[in-house]
Amino acid sequence: YRDIMELWASGGSGVFLYDIEPFPEKEPEDPKDANDTKLLPPPKFSWDPTLPGQFMLPPALTKCFLRIVEVTPIQYDGTDCVLVVSCLQGGVAIVRVRDKWIYFSAAVASAYSAELLEGKWLVVSSTAGNHENNHGVSVFNVDTYDKGEHATLHNVLPPVTTVNVPNCRALCYDDTHDVLWVASGNKLLRYVLDDTQHEYNKAKQAEANNNGKSNSTLTDEDDGPVLCQIENEPQDEDTEACTVLSNCVSLSRLPTKPDSLLVCHETGVSVIDTRRQWTRAYATLGRVSNVVSLSVHPGDPKSGEGVGLVAYVKANHTGTRLGDCLTVQDTLKKRTRTFRGDKEKGPSRDYSCVHWFIRTEEPVEKAEGGKG
Repeated sequence: YRDIMELWASGGSGVFLYDIEPFPEKEPEDPKDANDTKLLPPPKFSWDPTLPGQFMLPPALTKCFLRIVEVTPIQYDGTDCVLVVSCLQGGVAIVRVRDKWIYFSAAVASAYSAELLEGKWLVVSSTAGNHENNHGVSVFNVDTYDKGEHATLHNVLPPVTTVNVPNCRALCYDDTHDVLWVASGNKLLRYVLDDTQHEYNKAKQAEANNNGKSNSTLTDEDDGPVLCQIENEPQDEDTEACTVLSNCVSLSRLPTKPDSLLVCHETGVSVIDTRRQWTRAYATLGRVSNVVSLSVHPGDPKSGEGVGLVAYVKANHTGTRLGDCLTVQDTLKKRTRTFRGDKEKGPSRDYSCVHWFIRTEEPVEKAEGGKG
């Protein structure tokens, strides 16, 4: 399943797409051979806005992408894209895989995580939510971004909605239940996107235009949905969940269990069942600590291949989001492979995020450097 083994990773100021060699079908004769180490292959795709030859970001935003901490494959405008989040000064961008065209970019101070809701609302969390003039969650309307020839040089948009969420970190959108989960301190908050006001304002604008009142226009404050927090189900105090969430580094869905979230934290990976309200260690991964990013392969929708594959980044030091290698496990075959950079070809990257890639478009020719 060669195309099934495509893995996104972020490191430094770049994002990379790797072809990961499948595990052998034959079981190893010696159990010690179940674990091995290989060199990472050259990436089949890379995007680094600090290097020449890329589609340009607005000049004020280039410095915002010096430490990319999250890369998520998404569908936007009917094409395969990646959603890129950078911390420190903070930035978020949507990049088209086919040719590295930048669909959207914005500055978000201390950006931490992002999700695209309903195909156009980009929700970004920020750890600067406790500081004056910053908010925990910002919402952007990607569809209003100028996608013309010179858009990336001049167009920097503010958010249409902001929500103050203290101690905000990881986000995870549950498209099965249409809920946005937010890790806030030692709590897991639940939000929904209420687009009613936005649709009402658009109808009011259209009516005004039809009546010849062309001076009536939507303001930035009117041009966005409301992000509403909804109460979680009544539950007994879950001490373990509070401990896990207070050290949360990332949230992700567990494809095989629609009511469950995977939480990476300092001491390992845990599963939170959001419906039955329990928290347990993610036993599938075994005793692995300091996992900063984990991706469970959902399996190919047609063939089912890829089920059982897990990829993760393990931090070099507690309290950081950086690791110098990528690890892939086949949990069904009980095989583990660690991928490291080739030191003879340059310094190894510090990785922060991994995500399996399920294509919806045919792959393009190898696109190293330049615009495609």
